[in-house]
Amino acid sequence: MKDLIRKLLKEGLNDNLTYTEEHLGSNDGQDNYELGLYLNDEIVGMVQYVIFEGELTVSDVIVRPEFRRQGFGSRMMQYIKKIHPEAEYKPSMMTDLGSAFKHKEIPDLNTLDEVIDNNVVLPKELRGRKYVKRIIGQEREFTSGIINYRELMTLSNGIENAKNHLANDIKFKPSKNPIVVGVDIETGIKQLLDGYHRYVSMNGMGVHKAYFIPMKDGDIISFDEIK
Repeated sequence: MKDLIRKLLKEGLNDNLTYTEEHLGSNDGQDNYELGLYLNDEIVGMVQYVIFEGELTVSDVIVRPEFRRQGFGSRMMQYIKKIHPEAEYKPSMMTDLGSAFKHKEIPDLNTLDEVIDNNVVLPKELRGRKYVKRIIGQEREFTSGIINYRELMTLSNGIENAKNHLANDIKFKPSKNPIVVGVDIETGIKQLLDGYHRYVSMNGMGVHKAYFIPMKDGDIISFDEIK
């Protein structure tokens, strides 16, 4: 069954990634463009850019929060340079931290596969920038993002404990802190590991900020253990 789920997961990642470019108009020799990136017909992000006197500069790069740190911005930038080979790209944007905006090279712009050295295709939740923090009793490396509660597998004992604590102990009052989600590196199945109080308070509905940590065969592992 795991092999089948992994096969379906990989096949799903390989399809329906499309780009659309719109020429917004020209003004005094400057051509204004907008590029959109779609996954299964759902908008992921967009880039606004101009070409003037043979130079291509970017005005804005926008990626929806749940798709950030997964290489979509890099894909769009690389695609723009691919369809405008006659224009010289001039980096002009700055990140929120004040450094120059850079993008990585993506081998295949039409797939979402990200293969690490040991040939494991990681689920998208585990592909972002990694952070380190004390989670569930020890220092762990994790990625972050937004998760829809409907995607999560939950354990009944965790839900019952959360209900009891919410009813009897004020210190477990729901907060805006991220929940902790384990993501199986082979199947992509997402399991709620910490944050049942927020899950219960929202009746298992809606979206929430999350920390993602890798799991394999039901056990938490480190990124270094992925094989």
